[in-house]
Amino acid sequence: MTAMTADEFCAQVKLFFWRKGKLPKREEFNVEFGTTIDIAKWDKWTNSEKFNEYCVANGITDSKYLIRAQLEVIDLLTNPSLPMTFSQKLKKAGVSPDKFRNWQKNPTFLKVLRERTNAMGETERHAVYSSLVDRASKGNAQAQRLYLELIGDYTPSTKVEQTNVTGTREIVLKLIEAIQRHVDPLTLTKITADFELIITGVADKKPEPDGLFLSIPTSPPEPEEMKLLDV
Repeated sequence: MTAMTADEFCAQVKLFFWRKGKLPKREEFNVEFGTTIDIAKWDKWTNSEKFNEYCVANGITDSKYLIRAQLEVIDLLTNPSLPMTFSQKLKKAGVSPDKFRNWQKNPTFLKVLRERTNAMGETERHAVYSSLVDRASKGNAQAQRLYLELIGDYTPSTKVEQTNVTGTREIVLKLIEAIQRHVDPLTLTKITADFELIITGVADKKPEPDGLFLSIPTSPPEPEEMKLLDV
């Protein structure tokens, strides 16, 4: 096997960090990559200035403490007043996406980032709500409807209709359960189909056994007409 170079060693350390989220110990490295690096070479490489610069540049660290650059990135990313995209903010901070991903493997960095993001969400939520109230108080009809809906004083008609349909279906299902105990399966099928048509708004039709629909008169039919319908 060809001996590993210092550059290859740095790359494998980065790969190990991707996989495990931590810097490897010598024994772990050898097992992971099937190498036989001895203590002398390990100390030489891991203590070299080139290796340390590589780790810093790529955000590879086991430290539980944050560095200034990490805090600056968190400040930028959680500042809503900056009209910049995520990528633009990273570029402004001089941090590559790859380095940021590696920082996210640090539990402390990830915890602080989430804390600041949640705090930003609370601040922005208050600002949005205040803006909504302000627009509503100035006569904006859409803002007024949304505000009243949020405080529970207004329910859109679509929601009312959906609620009514849901309640009606529950009642119908209970009726069908009661009816099925007293009628044959064929009759129950016809009753269920009629109920479904009534719920969906097709109240003036009913299904026939052959799949066709026959109009239901709005007023009680004469006996002769009823006889035709029963055929």
